Amino acid sequence: MKIGQYPPLDISINKELKKVLGEYEETYKKGLICENQGYGIGAYAYYRRIVEEIIESLLEKLIELVGDNKGEYLTSLNNAKESKNATDKIAKVKDVLPESLNMESNNPLKALHSTLSKGIHSLSDEECLEVANSIREILEILIRNINEQIDEKKVLDKHLKKTG
Repeated sequence: MKIGQYPPLDISINKELKKVLGEYEETYKKGLICENQGYGIGAYAYYRRIVEEIIESLLEKLIELVGDNKGEYLTSLNNAKESKNATDKIAKVKDVLPESLNMESNNPLKALHSTLSKGIHSLSDEECLEVANSIREILEILIRNINEQIDEKKVLDKHLKKTG
């Protein structure tokens, strides 16, 4: 704890995010610390690594939400699994994202893809800090929206079974 800092800096994260991050929770916290301290390149690197590590499991969760596009999505997902990096994986599925996850016509996967495409070696520390913040915000919103919609779908399915 830093002397004279009260209350101490809290880098706790919500349980939804913890569940999705799993073993990468500490990496995420390191990114938060870097972001808080103004270390843009460090924050960018940590957040990008998290996206690279969890993107496949996040894309798998979307299967429950794609509805009529399930065949097209599964084809895109299988193509994405063959890719080695997160940017390529996102590029292969970003156009078949369920409409329900788009926010005011903005596709969070497309935004994440363009944000991750910016090279860490070509940006200044300040620019990396802005990009890192965008990566974190988009990822948190995407995770929250996916989880909320899956939970709502489960509740709806349960009630539809009771009435049908």
